[in-house]
Amino acid sequence: MSADALMLQAADALEKMAAYVENNETSRIEKETAVRMKQANALADQISDMVGEPVDEEVVSKLAEATPEVQELLSRLTGGDNVDSLGGPQEVSKVASVDGNHQPADARFLDWVNS
Repeated sequence: MSADALMLQAADALEKMAAYVENNETSRIEKETAVRMKQANALADQISDMVGEPVDEEVVSKLAEATPEVQELLSRLTGGDNVDSLGGPQEVSKVASVDGNHQPADARFLDWVNS
């Protein structure tokens, strides 16, 4: 086998490998783009609800290009699905007991008042 034939085989193998990688990267990029566009459309709907008018496709494409941190910030500003809790009921924990040496707080207070 000559050096030229070997080089041609190596070139063919490299071209096939490059085509394979390009196809995989293209499909991966298309999937990522679809996910980002879906998120951007959801964010655009939130903005549209807040502003009262539809969001242009150009703005939606810019939202899709934004980093996830920026998208999360805008989602929070527009009242997205993730609502921060402003508080809630305290968890009930047993602080006094009727049995044994532990008396309820009311009974202890009445004992103190009557003494």
